[in-house]
Amino acid sequence: MERRASLLERLPESLRSAVGSSLIILKFVVPFYILSDILLYFDLLISLLKNSPVRA
Repeated sequence: MERRASLLERLPESLRSAVGSSLIILKFVVPFYILSDILLYFDLLISLLKNSPVRA
């Protein structure tokens, strides 16, 4: 029974940590997604990839 109480006591801290981690990931991913979406809209991303020295 003590173990269950211990897990319930740690739950808010664990959830806070998970939310913090997801916000950090979103802060890095969303700007790149928006940038690529804008570049694709203006057909700039394709031309950038065609002129890239790295070939896939």
